[in-house]
Amino acid sequence: MTLSRAQRFNSQARPATLPTAAEPPRADAPAVTPVAEHVAQSTTQTRQAPAATRQLNVTPRPDAGDARSILSTVLSANGGSLATVLGRSVGRPSAVRSAQAPSMANASADDDDDTGPSIDPTDLVPAQRLGSSSSATPASQTPGRKVGGLRVMNEHVLGIATPKRPTVNFTDQQNTVIHCPAKIIVVKAFAGAGKTTTAVGFADARPNQRILYLAFNKGIQMEAERRFGPNVTCRTTHSLAWQAVGRFYSKRIPQSWRAKMLETEAGIPSTRDAAVVQGILNAYFHSDDDEIKASHGEEVAVQFNIADHELHGCLAHARNVWRRMQDRSDSISMPHDAYLKMWAMSRPKLNYDCIIFDEAQDSNPVTSQIVRAQAHANLLYIGDPHQSIYGFRGARNAMDDFANSAKHLHLSQTWRFGPRVAHVANLILGEFKNETIKIEGMGTDAPYEKGACITKLARTNAQLFKDAAQRRGEGIHWIGKAESYHLDRLIQAFHLYKGNRSMVSDPLLRHFSSWAEMQNYAEEAKDPETRVLSEVVEEFRNETPGLVEQIKRNEVHDASQADLVLTTAHRAKGLDWDYVQLAEDFEILTETEADLAQDPNAPVNEQEINLLYVAATRAKKRLALNEETIAWMKALPEHRSARQLAIDKLNRRNAVRHEVLG
Repeated sequence: MTLSRAQRFNSQARPATLPTAAEPPRADAPAVTPVAEHVAQSTTQTRQAPAATRQLNVTPRPDAGDARSILSTVLSANGGSLATVLGRSVGRPSAVRSAQAPSMANASADDDDDTGPSIDPTDLVPAQRLGSSSSATPASQTPGRKVGGLRVMNEHVLGIATPKRPTVNFTDQQNTVIHCPAKIIVVKAFAGAGKTTTAVGFADARPNQRILYLAFNKGIQMEAERRFGPNVTCRTTHSLAWQAVGRFYSKRIPQSWRAKMLETEAGIPSTRDAAVVQGILNAYFHSDDDEIKASHGEEVAVQFNIADHELHGCLAHARNVWRRMQDRSDSISMPHDAYLKMWAMSRPKLNYDCIIFDEAQDSNPVTSQIVRAQAHANLLYIGDPHQSIYGFRGARNAMDDFANSAKHLHLSQTWRFGPRVAHVANLILGEFKNETIKIEGMGTDAPYEKGACITKLARTNAQLFKDAAQRRGEGIHWIGKAESYHLDRLIQAFHLYKGNRSMVSDPLLRHFSSWAEMQNYAEEAKDPETRVLSEVVEEFRNETPGLVEQIKRNEVHDASQADLVLTTAHRAKGLDWDYVQLAEDFEILTETEADLAQDPNAPVNEQEINLLYVAATRAKKRLALNEETIAWMKALPEHRSARQLAIDKLNRRNAVRHEVLG
């Protein structure tokens, strides 16, 4: 029997009630039932009208077109500026949201993704909100303003539509942030709590300051350019580094910087050693150290189980490769993080009065070092530590840099979802991360709308391919397009699997003489993408090429016409959808509970817990949980008891040890 979409979405077995959390949802919320059976109606905020028109002395960016420059010169000569006429910055075109998901080149946001740079080499991990319109509420402007004797229509200047500044009614939490006078402010902003809206309000409250907004990726930067006022410059750290340093190395930055490439170009004896050298360099690039040290090889040495003398040799190779990378006359390949490191080592001073450091939880030491060194500027660090999911790239939480020297605030009221999703998020964070601040879901629960599109979030690309293969790709929209999930590489890997090496054209795969060699490489180099290629081809075997072609052919490019949207949880960060389903490859809760039942001090894989939290909080109206999460919530009382027993045993052992030692 073929199930309808609604039936498939509702067909999971679920407990009759959610286990009681350490602190239940609001008293006025309805009785707690499985989160998959409830939805939250999103509400929007409206911004307050500015008390007075801002008068800013803003010079148009030097990269603006000639016509704009001419107009700016005319306006300046007559006492005006193009920025004050437009009411916004006039650099890049604004990002436009639509119901159709945008093509997101380089949306490589998970450990299975490794898409290369687009035309803009700084566009590393772009992301835009899917299927939602701007939260800004347009305000009226007076048409046909006259500046310095020159009349300019508000609707368009040189073909550029003038955005209308919206109004927002800020919450008490947001107003506390916006009007905080501290020099350094650190804001913990939970999922959907209006982080960017608050940052815009913060900047609007300081119209005479030159403010730099540091965005996590190009997509966020473009969205920020549309929302912030003319006193704010929106950039990514890589774009700043590219302008200062990276552009001189543009021909040496490959689509994907891999160990095999490094082995060949640097004359390193083996793939294993090349992978170790690559790991050393990546650790160094992400660090705030000026020189390559033995400490940069500690983690990769454990990963590859190498001896001290082997590590010493790999460190020597890494120093030689780094010297060659800095030499502009050399041709050795280099990743984007290499020129970011070069720029950081130049100790740049950013000429701004204030810096807003967005997504500060996913920074790294080298970026944190750059921002922290701007002692002349006020700093606003804003992010959600529980959404830190890029540890595999060397990311760390920069919000921890200021334990006592900053003013710490939080935003915990979210309008993205209601109390059901908030309750699940609070359970995850409270049980495994000891979070005491509770997220307040301010939305309203509502039933699933029959026929509505569902978004399925997976941990890996392999799971997405399996899900797509079950329906031959029919009715599926892929965030960032299907091709960005390495489907063509599956066919290339299949050719190698069948022994048809002459048909392999992929730059990495053609280095392997056999399927076994590729599998050995995936194991030795611990390359997750190559490992996934191997796993998928091994599972589908001769069906692989046909499935890939069907999935590509049946791709739905317009999200509004799709039955199902597929993407990974990493790519979903920063996005949200009405109806979200978690795939079955989120498998961390059972393992974690087993570890804690044996040892209450056992390390928790926080990155994986964070990823589950990120995935769950993408839902606006309804969240369908995967089987493991459902089972965990049903057994939560037993898990708590097991953890407490482990704590009691540890306390007894410590007490006995204390008595013996006197």
